[in-house]
Amino acid sequence: MIRPYNEQDSEVVLDLWQRFDEVHIKEEPHMFRSPGSEERIARLEKYTREKQCQEGSEPFLLVCDSGSRINGFICGIIRETPAAALLIPHRIVELHAIYVDPGFRSGRTSKNLVQTALSRAKNAGATSAVCHIWTFNKAAQKHITSLGFSVVSSKYEKKL
Repeated sequence: MIRPYNEQDSEVVLDLWQRFDEVHIKEEPHMFRSPGSEERIARLEKYTREKQCQEGSEPFLLVCDSGSRINGFICGIIRETPAAALLIPHRIVELHAIYVDPGFRSGRTSKNLVQTALSRAKNAGATSAVCHIWTFNKAAQKHITSLGFSVVSSKYEKKL
């Protein structure tokens, strides 16, 4: 069952998020580091304390609860696009992090998390969704593409 996060979920979600972090640190150690305890809690609260968000933005954190344990989460924000001369204003949902315990990846957990987040966003007026995935994460790229997402831009980096 996909449901909104509640405070009783914090320990399990922080553990899952640490595993999410470890994947990124392992693949890109020059870019990622392990956040400290206070940083991890602040990051969690970014998605669970609406008053910390800009007006008109709706952060969310959803969990997959199998009844006996939480085995995945998705977080993001529903917001307006920036007021830029080139952009057509519209409401979007940004999916910031998706993680499912490896023991539950053969099912539909991630798909259900994403679909629930998109449904919630559509009900809040969003007309499109974006999801940033690092180039090393080929499995996530394949998965999100299978859910109907397509590449619309690329970000390039040059070390100085």
